[in-house]
Amino acid sequence: EEGFDDVKYVWLSKTKCPTYLKDWILHRKITTRVEDIVPSHWFGEQWAAWQLQLHKWQQKQLEWKDSMKRAVPPPEVKEGTKAPEQKQEGQPEGAAATAGGTGGDAGENKAVDEMDDEDEEEKEFDVFGVPNICDIGKGEPLFNNFTFEDWALLSIRFELHLLVHAFRRDVSDPERVGIHKDHILFYYNKYFRKTFNLKGYGVEAYEDLVELVSDTVSFNRKTMVLEPQLSGDLDAFDLFIKLTEECRRERNLLIDSGKETARLNFSQTALTGPPPAQVPPAQAVPPASMVVAAVPQQPRPYHQRAPRPQVPARSYAVPPPVNTGGYYGGSAAGGYGASRGGYRPMQNSGYAGAQ
Repeated sequence: EEGFDDVKYVWLSKTKCPTYLKDWILHRKITTRVEDIVPSHWFGEQWAAWQLQLHKWQQKQLEWKDSMKRAVPPPEVKEGTKAPEQKQEGQPEGAAATAGGTGGDAGENKAVDEMDDEDEEEKEFDVFGVPNICDIGKGEPLFNNFTFEDWALLSIRFELHLLVHAFRRDVSDPERVGIHKDHILFYYNKYFRKTFNLKGYGVEAYEDLVELVSDTVSFNRKTMVLEPQLSGDLDAFDLFIKLTEECRRERNLLIDSGKETARLNFSQTALTGPPPAQVPPAQAVPPASMVVAAVPQQPRPYHQRAPRPQVPARSYAVPPPVNTGGYYGGSAAGGYGASRGGYRPMQNSGYAGAQ
């Protein structure tokens, strides 16, 4: 088919060469980035919908916290409250403490039991079984305890998920199953139009960051290609909230058990950008005694010029007629003729002897 009479296989056998060539082409596809890739309309719709939903969730969290602050008033000491009992004369030491401490010990034991019950409920709580993440009971959202680190993990979890699926759609090549590790920065900037800052997440390599969201995306250990773990046709974004909340609970359990390496070391400044420039303070106003009132200046009077006198138009005299006779070719005297050449006398010339 290629036009060769004979093909010799020097390095590999005839059966292994097609496999080697196919693997080489696949490797080149994976490690070569697509420079002219353009984000599709589907990506734009998904990205806009996510930003709107994320803003609604954050507003819901703020509203819930404000309502809880208003619902729990600060303790106030009212007048006429009973003072703590004091030891009376003749009463043995510790008697007052025992009499008054019985209720205190019971209250402390009750508080401890309530905390234990809350811990047990938190352990048995099924995050993925919540039907409404904005109301798990009494209007409390599932993401009520989210901190800055949790919101950052939620965002990067969805962004990497959307990036891989959008790349698959836009490249239109089934052999390109994901994004190579060396091209994550290029495609992230290409799609989201912002810089990918690893140090903001407290890590030095992409593998460490992907390990934090391994339930959403992961690296293929053989090809180092970022591949998705979730479907690209999700009906809602609630699953990302549930994944982030589940990771938050597991991380807190590890920290409570003494594993300090489970703490996140995110940089809010690096992830959200530099703070806005501060406005310089206004200059101090001098006291009224030092203020000199400005004297308004009167406008200069306008003097209208007198009209200029009319100058009579100049008259030009007609010049006298010029005598064209003699040697200058006039008709009344002799001179040079009209023809080219030498001099010839004309009639009625002014020479002596002419009649």
